[in-house]
Amino acid sequence: MTACSLKRSSGPLVVYDENNDLCTSPRNVTLTACSGFCDGIQSGSVSFLVGGEWTPAKQDTARTCHCCSGSGSWEVFEVRCGREQKNRRVKKEMYDSCTCDACKESTDESYDTPTYLPD
Repeated sequence: MTACSLKRSSGPLVVYDENNDLCTSPRNVTLTACSGFCDGIQSGSVSFLVGGEWTPAKQDTARTCHCCSGSGSWEVFEVRCGREQKNRRVKKEMYDSCTCDACKESTDESYDTPTYLPD
């Protein structure tokens, strides 16, 4: 398994817009992603028997999770969407570095999703 690192690929930017129409950049672009393995540990929880009840230890370090994540800047791309090939602009985060950071809970909105800009 490879360590967390920056990956680059060349090709069209392909995304779906808010209407679920397929959008594609008319030219190839260099796309970036962070991919790879980050060490983590799960050693098992510790609890104390207190008054007949099991109580978790105050400093329960049973799990340490690290995720491959990136930092960079936003770039704007032109795309064509749907059967009508409507011209739109989209911004996408492009990474210039990747690291293993502590994992955070995420929602669908926090994924690397392009944002469509007003025409």
